Amino acid sequence: LVLQKCILHLSFNGFLQAECSAISNELLACDNSIRADTSNEESVRLCMLRLKACLDRTRRVCDSYRDSYLCAYADQADRLGRAFGQAVPEHAVKMYAESETRASMVFQCAKICQNLSKNVSRDFLKSDNHEWETLVAGEAQGSLVFFETMEDHTMAQNEGSVSGDKILLLRRATGDEEVSASGDGVKGVVLMHELPHLSHLAIRARQEGVVFATCTNEEEINKLM
Repeated sequence: LVLQKCILHLSFNGFLQAECSAISNELLACDNSIRADTSNEESVRLCMLRLKACLDRTRRVCDSYRDSYLCAYADQADRLGRAFGQAVPEHAVKMYAESETRASMVFQCAKICQNLSKNVSRDFLKSDNHEWETLVAGEAQGSLVFFETMEDHTMAQNEGSVSGDKILLLRRATGDEEVSASGDGVKGVVLMHELPHLSHLAIRARQEGVVFATCTNEEEINKLM
């Protein structure tokens, strides 16, 4: 409920108001579901899956707010700071937009959301393997190859430096990519950060039958490599 109040407060400034309102209602619904039935393990798990999706949605709102704030104020603060000359310390000019963001409600929303998401994943959804998350279950065989992004794999494929069946280990992805469009022979993907289950990339991977998982633990990634 604390997060629900935070996201509702965030909507008062008019930024993504409809989205914030929808998240607020969803958080209330999750809270009511949890209170209604805590004895049924499967019901609790389904509710936690719903809550995790809502937390991911909240995090994206917080990221959008942060990026919009920095884009709107960073350049203006820099120009104004130069106009005042030495009267304003240089570090104050550089950090103005970021400090204002950290002092706002969005920062508190992001912190609560992050903590809740970790706890839900660890305590209710993932047990000891909460660092791993399966987006598309299945089996895949191929050479494990590391790339920073899906676009890097496309470039390597065009240059002929990689071929055959492969499992991609990616450091980052936006979620807008498509597995098949990046090149041939991709049988599986391991992404080194979380990705929404309903992102474009996850949906296309499911449609194409490509095994897809995310892992946020550096030690687990090192074991693969």
